[in-house]
Amino acid sequence: MSQINKFYIRESYLIYIIPAIFALVSLSITDPPLIYDDLYRFYRYYEIFKEFSFQEFVDYIKEFPDYLLGLYVYIFVKIGLPVNILLSIITFITTFIILKVSVMILGKEKTNFFSIAFITTAISVPALLSGIRNLHSIALVYLVIYFYLNNKYLKSIFLYIVSLLVHFSSLIYLPVILFSVNVKLKRIHFFWLISFLGFVLPFIMTYPFQDNINHLSTVPIIRKIQHYTFTQDYYFRLTDVKIILVSIYKFSWYIFLLVFLHFQCKNKNENIWVKILFTVSILMNLIFTYLTIFERISFFAKILFVVCLIKDNYINIKIKKGIFVYFIILFIFQLLLYFKGLFSI
Repeated sequence: MSQINKFYIRESYLIYIIPAIFALVSLSITDPPLIYDDLYRFYRYYEIFKEFSFQEFVDYIKEFPDYLLGLYVYIFVKIGLPVNILLSIITFITTFIILKVSVMILGKEKTNFFSIAFITTAISVPALLSGIRNLHSIALVYLVIYFYLNNKYLKSIFLYIVSLLVHFSSLIYLPVILFSVNVKLKRIHFFWLISFLGFVLPFIMTYPFQDNINHLSTVPIIRKIQHYTFTQDYYFRLTDVKIILVSIYKFSWYIFLLVFLHFQCKNKNENIWVKILFTVSILMNLIFTYLTIFERISFFAKILFVVCLIKDNYINIKIKKGIFVYFIILFIFQLLLYFKGLFSI
């Protein structure tokens, strides 16, 4: 067996160990505070569903466009298993898919302790342990893209439907995939440059944000889109100083991504994953004003950026290690803030 194969097998154990660690952390969370609203909601659903018949459950859940995890909660209620076991299983699957797909993209020569650790630091801890649905759907979309690019169309279609039922935001990735695959690299570069107008739009136009929407659609998925498009999100409740600090903490890494893509423009890199990263960046630039949506798409962009960076053969390893150190700092900061909120330290 070659030296590369030996290292590959040894380091590949990490794609099981790291998800298991996150799953154990998820399992240990049994009384989340209200501030972690997505995570808290699962525990609230668990208590509500205890009193529901199946028909009552169906009547309740049909008001949501993405109900698959709600169905899982209902099943766990009926078989008598606590909800934190379900959440730990989802956490394991989400992390495992992200690491496994990344390793398959990188191949044996690029898979080592450094690459797996680097990818791990790109995973959003709050999204993994609290948001749950959004990052789980992103992991599924990541696998969908991999299957699609490897001509496994039935698997990709099935998993894409599953991802939609997990979180409706998976809708946004279908045009991303089709655009990246069918549009020539030069045009993608052109659209990427044009997309930077999204950063100046907030200074030249007013967006119709409201505290509440008076006339919501009766169609669940349209109602969700209305909510995210027209209502004031979390960032509007922050002061100007806090918005700056939170943005540095959450989005400063995006500068590295933009510099990386600028470098790829010059090199005319035709790699399909780089093209997808360009397309995701186009989308992020255009919706910069909607920071909540920007942040959710950034969960995927951050992971894919790290994979493309590691895979690149032209960027000096010292630059990669420098960015890795910065990602470690952000990752540790995430952990500290998350557990501070969880335990009210």
